[in-house]
Amino acid sequence: MTVSDALSALDLVIHDARVVASNPTRYEGSAERQQRLHQQDRRHLVRLLAVRDLIAGQGA
Repeated sequence: MTVSDALSALDLVIHDARVVASNPTRYEGSAERQQRLHQQDRRHLVRLLAVRDLIAGQGA
């Protein structure tokens, strides 16, 4: 797998993570639980973006 292949695959995962993170009410339960899980989704998205930037920098 090349760096370009890895970035393409990661872009698909990031797209899905953005869709998930854009819907804070997708979880059942209390508003507090929804907020906590939404913040967790956003943290995962930030980590994915950081990994993508790192891989892109290594391939440059």
